[in-house]
Amino acid sequence: MSAFFNMPAIEKLLEDKGLAHAEISALQELVQLEWVHFDTVQGMSGRAACQDDAVGFFVHRVAQYLSFPRESIMAVRDDVVAADAAGRNVIREKYARMMESTDPAAFARDWSGRLEAPSPVKRCVLDEIEAALDEANTGMYAEFLKEYSQKTQFVIITHKKESMEVSDAMYGIAMQERGISSLVSVKLTGADAVEGA
Repeated sequence: MSAFFNMPAIEKLLEDKGLAHAEISALQELVQLEWVHFDTVQGMSGRAACQDDAVGFFVHRVAQYLSFPRESIMAVRDDVVAADAAGRNVIREKYARMMESTDPAAFARDWSGRLEAPSPVKRCVLDEIEAALDEANTGMYAEFLKEYSQKTQFVIITHKKESMEVSDAMYGIAMQERGISSLVSVKLTGADAVEGA
């Protein structure tokens, strides 16, 4: 993996992305450690063909991390290094978590009770992600929001009625006078909720 980071095209890409030397070092350490972890994973049929594709792994991992906020590179690196120091393989754990849905019996046999509980997402901003959905799928999206809002605060930007109906509050911008915008809010739950809003 180190050799890929020393390629002129990669050095230029990282420079163009504005990464500081410490961020590049953290990215290199992170991708290298993930490669070591990935290389040791054994699937139900043994080793997967993609585990012999170091170039593909490098490209996908670096592209993913470059799409994240820069400060997350250091944080993820710290988490993966800490997990490794504790004897955990986060790549293996990722596949085990997927196995919980794809092969529940094997998950229960091999992994149940061995994985740390994932941290819940506390706050999530969703910007019109349901805009292209039809009414039925928007309804399923709204049910998802309703179910998961017990543990996660969702801030949604939407024009869809179904999404608005499961909201606790709505905020909008109104222009009552030309050139003067004001914030309008409506509480949709509790004793002060507006009927039929």
